Amino acid sequence: MTSQDNVRYQGVKGWLLLLCLNFTILDPLAMLLSLFSVANASRPLFDTYPGLLTLIAVSGVCRLAVAVFSVYAGLALWRVAPGAVSIARKYLMAVVLYTVFAFFLPVLVGLPQDLARR
Repeated sequence: MTSQDNVRYQGVKGWLLLLCLNFTILDPLAMLLSLFSVANASRPLFDTYPGLLTLIAVSGVCRLAVAVFSVYAGLALWRVAPGAVSIARKYLMAVVLYTVFAFFLPVLVGLPQDLARR
């Protein structure tokens, strides 16, 4: 690699900057907003379906953990820290695992299957 290539590949620009902004600001904000809106919208159903409160609590804790991990991964990329790409890859894997877990969570907390059709 020449010195000109080293200068060209320094800093956070372009797609990497977009990814950093997504990890540090947009993803956590979207997770928190969706958590609050779902909790607020389903509040009238808590008495009828007690498992719904458990679902939102467990999902909320998981979303907060994923949001914190998102900020950590984004800051690592933004600072061009050693191992930042590995951290970002682990974050993306955590998002996939949470998505799979969230798919089965209603059954795990004991919500009736016909609740989704109402």
